Amino acid sequence: MNIKRMIFWLLCIGIASWSVTFADDQINLQWFLQSYFNVIIKDWMIPQSYKYIRVQYKDIPGSWFRDLLQKTIYLDMFPNIPAKLPLLAPVTQKQVSDIIQSKLPITIPYQEGAYVSTQWLAKVLLQVQTALQEIRQTYVINFDQSLDYGVLENMYQILDTEYVDSTKVKPASLLYGAAKGLAASLNDDYTSFMPPSQATDFSEEIQWQFEWIGAYVDTKRPWVIVIVAPIDGSPADKAWFLAWDQIINVDDHKVTQESQVNDVVWRIKGPRWTSVTLTIIRNNKELSITVIRDKIEVKNIETKIYTGGNCYINIRMFDMNVHQDFDSAMQKLTPSTCTRYTFDLRNNPGGSLDEVASMLEYFVPPGSPSVIIKGKGFNQTIVAEGNSGNRITEKNIVILMNGGSASASEIFVGGIKDYGSHVTLIGQKTFWKGSVQTMMEYPDGSIFKYTIAKRYTGKSQKNIDKIWIFPDKEIIDNLKTSDDEQLTYALGEKFR
Repeated sequence: MNIKRMIFWLLCIGIASWSVTFADDQINLQWFLQSYFNVIIKDWMIPQSYKYIRVQYKDIPGSWFRDLLQKTIYLDMFPNIPAKLPLLAPVTQKQVSDIIQSKLPITIPYQEGAYVSTQWLAKVLLQVQTALQEIRQTYVINFDQSLDYGVLENMYQILDTEYVDSTKVKPASLLYGAAKGLAASLNDDYTSFMPPSQATDFSEEIQWQFEWIGAYVDTKRPWVIVIVAPIDGSPADKAWFLAWDQIINVDDHKVTQESQVNDVVWRIKGPRWTSVTLTIIRNNKELSITVIRDKIEVKNIETKIYTGGNCYINIRMFDMNVHQDFDSAMQKLTPSTCTRYTFDLRNNPGGSLDEVASMLEYFVPPGSPSVIIKGKGFNQTIVAEGNSGNRITEKNIVILMNGGSASASEIFVGGIKDYGSHVTLIGQKTFWKGSVQTMMEYPDGSIFKYTIAKRYTGKSQKNIDKIWIFPDKEIIDNLKTSDDEQLTYALGEKFR
């Protein structure tokens, strides 16, 4: 059964069916889909890249159902089309049979015209589960047969039985060490394996719920680890850390060629009110700075209206749900209120691609590409759906940026520059990160983070990875004064 026919059946459910009285065990579409999706995803380890899928269905009830949809679409077990699912309508056995058989090589017997009952659905889902188990059992990884993959197993056995110091031979350490070696062999600064202890810190960092110095740390090239951006008001900010400060020591631990970003960050983190000393190189000079760790709280959006209707929006990071804060801000800072907009992306280290794509809806015309992702064997174009509020493409726009504007910030800057009629970039060149990472979380709590794609701006299709975005007007902030020369210049920028 093809996709169009399946969707036709789904849509037909809602026609003249809303007045049907549900029996005690009669199933509606949402109940069936929720049960079906849970069975499908139950035993699969799904990389976090499923979150990049932009669900096209309308009026999805809650993030939990959207999450199920994304995972099922990722596994290619359900289509992704711009339609509205009549989730509260009753569903027939034939419709369920058609949906399942469109993706799985099984036959679902049904009674014509009969609605789905809980007993009937339980039998069908058991049949689905059995079919999925058979599929998984026949899934074979295609290793290069010319390589002897028994080497690792043999090394483990030798170390376990013959290594002179048995106290050092710990199974978990050997396994995690091998996994780290696999990731490190790619020489990709953004691909790494994290054992459970580091993975916990990393997960907290993603949610910005942690205690440390409050600085985003990354790498420019192998083992050159730098401060990307201190968070406003954080201990790192108060200690005067700057973007591009190169970290060479954390307390007594030297950064070497074997050091990975996650290892350095793990050493920087620690309990609140404890201290850590970072030795850095800035302008070819070595400095040692001691910082007291603290609880870090990040406020996504800060706004202010200056004289003459100059509306200022500081976006500090593109973390989860920042687009909701942005929407709230833009509802107040309407085109009738603002004569021009100043967006401050300085020291914004990036974040969620989905969040920045949602925020670009204010600038990208409906139906036009806002972000393009190109990976191995796939290209994904995120297309603007059309913002329900006020689009501000025709307004005068200034964007403040610097070397701490990275990743999603660069996509945001590039997207506005692509589509805006009067856009001026002020400050310094950006960080240059345009790759996309995803994660695989394992049952033991470890995480494998790896690069899956490069991202490009929507209209110009510009790849920013290892390529800076340069300002139209370079203004360098004078660190010897408390004045913000870049912001002052931006607020006075003249447009033709």
